[in-house]
Amino acid sequence: MTRSLRSSLLGLGVAAAVAIGGCSADEVTNSQCPLLCPQRNLQVVDTTLEAVTLDTVLAGFPVLGTEGRLLLATAPGGLDVRALMRFDSTVAVFAPSFADTLRPITAPDSVRIELRVDTLASRATAAFTIEAYDVDTTVVDTATSALAQHFRPDKLLGSRTFSRDSLRDTMRIPITNTARLVDGLRQLTRVRVGLRVVSSGTVQLLVGSTDGFRDAKLRYRPAADSGLPTFTFPPRSATPSNLPDVAAALADFTWVVGGSGDPPAGELAIGGAPGRRAYLGIDLPTAIVDSSDVLRATIELVQRPYTGPRLRDTLAAFPWIVVAGPNADIRRSTTLAVGGINALRLTLGLRSFTDSLRMVVTDSGVRRFDVTAAVREWRASGITGMRRAIVLRIGPENFESGQLRFFSREAAPGLRPRVRVVYNVRRGSGLP
Repeated sequence: MTRSLRSSLLGLGVAAAVAIGGCSADEVTNSQCPLLCPQRNLQVVDTTLEAVTLDTVLAGFPVLGTEGRLLLATAPGGLDVRALMRFDSTVAVFAPSFADTLRPITAPDSVRIELRVDTLASRATAAFTIEAYDVDTTVVDTATSALAQHFRPDKLLGSRTFSRDSLRDTMRIPITNTARLVDGLRQLTRVRVGLRVVSSGTVQLLVGSTDGFRDAKLRYRPAADSGLPTFTFPPRSATPSNLPDVAAALADFTWVVGGSGDPPAGELAIGGAPGRRAYLGIDLPTAIVDSSDVLRATIELVQRPYTGPRLRDTLAAFPWIVVAGPNADIRRSTTLAVGGINALRLTLGLRSFTDSLRMVVTDSGVRRFDVTAAVREWRASGITGMRRAIVLRIGPENFESGQLRFFSREAAPGLRPRVRVVYNVRRGSGLP
């Protein structure tokens, strides 16, 4: 290669490097690199908008009977979370031997309820007592008012006290009031049990359920004869008889007598007992969502300290996506919001479209949630006039009484939710 040719190529390489370096700037114009990098002929814009046009808090999550695990909890400050189990498949008769006729059960023996406890997620700061009550009733027994009246001394089935260090994966509660048990078996062939935990300290017990794994069991022998087999019954619900799917979900469930309360005016809350989610309606300019490439989008919320009853000091918050029609019900959208890009991809096993953000419940300050994938999905969905929203929730729900709180749209201007978007505006390629 001649010296003149080598010099020419070297000069061309330097010129190309300079041109390419110019294309890496935040803002690129047609005059800088119209031919060498037309695919990056764009202007990057970073803007912050008050684009949250609606925010509200909805309670009651997860849906009753779909908790996955049951929570028994108590804590200073009024926290009182109980569990109900329906044993609607019990039997009231037995045969002492194969050749004998059936006879009613009048004096069952060794009656107990066995709970399967997640010891890694459970804790106790003091000794505690688990009490079991007969909560059967002929009225609807999913309402707090109907259930609470049955937790009284004359309906106590049995109890057991545990030391703070005696958490085991199996905890047995003896049923000593067998007369009331027999009465339920004879009249309705079922037993419905309400459980609560009593302590001077903070206690959190996560118990297996039919909706998850390792559900509880009711066990008894039909009579005081060691030769007789022990009957074992998992929770099963026969009501409502016309809705079998609902009945199956209500075999056992958690209900809150004393919880973490609603946030004051001007604040949003997620988590707590009962579980709460925050719905944030987003209205971004069409030019950003539909006519540009979104590089990054974040929702900025100002956290408020929460000082109410809680079981943990740190919680993880998840932003979930809502893609719905313009007339979609907000509660339904909040319930069905998914953590993946859409429901189909979620069923295929993809992870949440954003990572969680862990926060100390008593902290304050600006918190930023990455929702870039959500904004891109809104554009890709192609639904005309669709409702765009983000649902904030903790995970998992209903296992924690603490809340994360943030200022809402009703707060002072500098504290309101905002959306920051970094996007590029495409121009001509620079080519004729």
